[in-house]
Amino acid sequence: MRDSGVMDQEPDLSLLKPKRWGIVPTLLVALLVLVSAAVLYTAPPRKLPKPPPPPKPGPLFVTVRPAADPVLPSALPADRGWCCAGLQGSAPRLTAASRSACEAGQGTFFAIEDQARQACGPAASTATSGSPRGRGKGA
Repeated sequence: MRDSGVMDQEPDLSLLKPKRWGIVPTLLVALLVLVSAAVLYTAPPRKLPKPPPPPKPGPLFVTVRPAADPVLPSALPADRGWCCAGLQGSAPRLTAASRSACEAGQGTFFAIEDQARQACGPAASTATSGSPRGRGKGA
């Protein structure tokens, strides 16, 4: 009662046998390999873009504050003010100082800056930054 027709047939193994390549597909593959190798060899070298330079730092702003009095490090705020003093025949200079430091330098002490500027004269000013010879060349 078995179906002897289906079981008695041998399977078709012709699909597992390698097929022979013809000469045209072989030459086509060889030609493509040679052409691509020639294109890679003769192409100009690619130049990678240079990385951008690092950003330049901006200007440095510094707040200049008067130095603390070395004689009186715990000077009271009422003892701080402006001193108009001339150093050995030079024009008087206006600087921030304590009362005791101003008197030690034989200067005139002022509590208010505007009064000190008026009394000290037009030549008096706080210290300026930079060189008297102008801007430097840089390092």
